[in-house]
Amino acid sequence: MGAKQIEKVLGSKSYVGIFLCVSFCHKLLSSKTTATQRELYYFYKGGSWTPWSTQAECNESQFSFVASFLSSIDEEIPFV
Repeated sequence: MGAKQIEKVLGSKSYVGIFLCVSFCHKLLSSKTTATQRELYYFYKGGSWTPWSTQAECNESQFSFVASFLSSIDEEIPFV
């Protein structure tokens, strides 16, 4: 499915943004590194197509990913 087709599906850009966040986090965990929100935005901004036109939209995808992840956990997460 191409970028123009994805844009036509209602809400698909937000799902793509969330999946890009998941992918980026997986890369960070695999390499045992960290990154800022800004680095995530520019990592994908350099490509041919990105679901985000602003940093705020990228941040929204990150918050949605974290909220989805935390809501899927049944037990409390101990904060150390």
